[in-house]
Amino acid sequence: MDFSPHRGMHEGRSPSLQDTTMSSSHTQKNRGDSTPLPPINERLAFLRPSRELLEYYRKKIAEFDEEHEDLVKQLEQYKATFEEQVSMRPC
Repeated sequence: MDFSPHRGMHEGRSPSLQDTTMSSSHTQKNRGDSTPLPPINERLAFLRPSRELLEYYRKKIAEFDEEHEDLVKQLEQYKATFEEQVSMRPC
């Protein structure tokens, strides 16, 4: 297995999150952990995600949106059933 910091990097494309993570962990080992890394949000701010990564998250968001819609519909059905049962109860 190739764990070099430039694994998967191609000329003209931004490094993916995996490329950067591999690079960071490789660099951190070489420094002997003497210098702490900046916070993850700071490091992520400088990344330019690949098209593949963006497409992956677009698909995930679409899946979650569909799941959310299904859950809302299911809750509305439960609410209607509950209200019907409450209205049928004798006073």
